[in-house]
Amino acid sequence: LTKANNYTATVLFCGGSNIQPDQWDPDTWVIAEYNASASCVRLTPDASSSYVEDDPLPEGRSMGNLILLPNGKILMLNGAETGTAGYGTQAWTLNESYADNPVLMPVLYDPAAPQGKRWSRDGLSASTVPRMYHSSATLLPDGKPCLLPVRLLLRRTGAHPPPFSPPARLRLRLRLEPARGLHG
Repeated sequence: LTKANNYTATVLFCGGSNIQPDQWDPDTWVIAEYNASASCVRLTPDASSSYVEDDPLPEGRSMGNLILLPNGKILMLNGAETGTAGYGTQAWTLNESYADNPVLMPVLYDPAAPQGKRWSRDGLSASTVPRMYHSSATLLPDGKPCLLPVRLLLRRTGAHPPPFSPPARLRLRLRLEPARGLHG
């Protein structure tokens, strides 16, 4: 939402999987081997009910976390290249996870960049901790992304993942101003 686009909301959908209902049988099929999608689509509901194809992700990714940054760019972290959200006790699961091949490398989306150049890894570095199912990310008031612990990692090992420290160019200063016209 910006003044330049007349505060029109656009939603970006990226990654995930397209496992069909008739494929979903964890007792007969190794879901964690199913490739995640790299597709991205945009939807601007006030303008149209149709999805618009956007630049694909650099790799397929399910369970990625997207953080909208104050500069309008979107940081994508975490996720898996194969499988989907979920867990169970089938013999093929990895620590009970229905996902595998963690995506350790973050990627930055710039909606103002030309088509075909919207995703970038310039200046970013890989995480050392796989974060897939039950991982979460948010933006802290100091402008740093905060990655929250992974449930299965904590339960299995008691280990706490190290905090993610983004490069200086992603450490944005937020300026909070009181709302004008509100009293009380």
